Amino acid sequence: TEILLDRCEVLELNNGVDYRTIGLEGLGEREDQEFRRFYYPLTEKSAALMDEYVREAGTECGAAADDGTNDPREINVLFGRTLSIPTGGHRDVARFDFMDLFSKAVGPSDCLAVARSFRVVCIEN
Repeated sequence: TEILLDRCEVLELNNGVDYRTIGLEGLGEREDQEFRRFYYPLTEKSAALMDEYVREAGTECGAAADDGTNDPREINVLFGRTLSIPTGGHRDVARFDFMDLFSKAVGPSDCLAVARSFRVVCIEN
């Protein structure tokens, strides 16, 4: 690292904007409305909140319910490759464990395929 610091210019890219929160102004301000993006720490309560969010998200986005199982949905990526993504009980809601997807050799095209194929993507653990 010292060689890099000696020979390269360090550019700070933090501009003070948290891009994860853009477009969320006003959400969750009323007492009868709750908006959560992250459930932490991982507890039984946070797992139950995730289950509830997946159920509500599937209903609210008009997702057609499956038979209630997590039967995977095959999605096309590129060059004939496919990914098998669990649906969380709804065809338009992807729900998977972080390590189940990202412990494999995946790249940007895989992540884009998931984002294009599902209305809601829930990643656990």
